[in-house]
This record gives sequence, C-alpha cells and structure tokens, in this order.
Amino acid sequence: MVRGSCIKPGAVIIDVGINVVEDPNSPQGYRLDGDICYEETTKVASAVTPVPGGVGCNDHSNASPKYTHLCKEDPQFSIIW
Repeated sequence: MVRGSCIKPGAVIIDVGINVVEDPNSPQGYRLDGDICYEETTKVASAVTPVPGGVGCNDHSNASPKYTHLCKEDPQFSIIW
C-alpha cells in the first residue's frame, strides 16, 4: 500500500490497483479498494484517481508506455509500480 509519506507533495497519483476487501457494512459484504491509502495521499497529492471509477484496463494499457517514456526523459517524474 502506498502511504502519504511515500509520495512527493503535489504528485498526481494514478491508482490502477483493485483489491476486494471484506466490509460487513456494505450490501455486498465487500468493497473495492486501490493500492493507496486514499485518506493520506489526498492530503499530499494534487490529484488522485478514485477506485473504483478511475482508471480502467484500457486506460492503463494505453498510458503505461507514455508514463515510462516521461520518466526516462525527465528525472523529475517517477513511477511506483
């Protein structure tokens, strides 16, 4: 899990993880969470994609090569996989 202390202030966080978490308060008995601690990262990041409802598999497959290229070209950017 990516915590708020792991990211740079002002970072844009694109959460592509999907985890099923038991939740007795949910009608289904579970909820979907991402790979970040949403409460912590929203205090540090400039933007965070929601889970569910943010990034889908098509977005991920199209964007990943572009993110990788960006990180190679500009050392200011970094990706946590």
